[in-house]
Amino acid sequence: MSDRFSDVNDFCPTWDCRFKGKGDSREALQPEKSSHIIGHYIGSREATIKNNNHTIHKVRVMECGNHEHLSEPLTDGEPKEYEFFGTFVINAILADPSKVSPGDCILIKWLGKVEPKTKTGRKKPYDSWKVFQDNDTPKITVKDSVIIADGASSDNDIIAAQNTATEKADTPPAPQTETATNTAEVPDGEEEDDDLPF
Repeated sequence: MSDRFSDVNDFCPTWDCRFKGKGDSREALQPEKSSHIIGHYIGSREATIKNNNHTIHKVRVMECGNHEHLSEPLTDGEPKEYEFFGTFVINAILADPSKVSPGDCILIKWLGKVEPKTKTGRKKPYDSWKVFQDNDTPKITVKDSVIIADGASSDNDIIAAQNTATEKADTPPAPQTETATNTAEVPDGEEEDDDLPF
């Protein structure tokens, strides 16, 4: 098939600071100072892999603490989109629009596996994360997980951003939903498995 088409099932390159290797050679990593990425949050999607549903997050990465955590190299000065598998805690943080919105520049840091602090009935450790807003880097315009305007770097970007803002103003407000919690605790009865499917 020509370069004109790409497989819709293909993943972007991935960031995985929690595991190394695949299949039988897969091993868990310990958190380090370098277990982080900095970039613009693009969006999240659901995917079914081996009959299990997973949330996959996409970030336009500008910096990575440890390049060995990337499936493809990141060239300095050239942002690149990477995806990573979510866990209950990071999914809850990124799902809360009062904390993070598509286009925000953020730092995502994996803190490692922690034991539950309350008696929720959950016995298995879970992954803990921290997300920080970057107050110095401008937000980019993202619509439906596609970058529309990248820092208004050209006249076309400015026009696209203005059109997006106009479309947004013409759209009636969406119904309010309950916001996700930003806690490192897993709610009672939560059975989500933080391990990846491979």
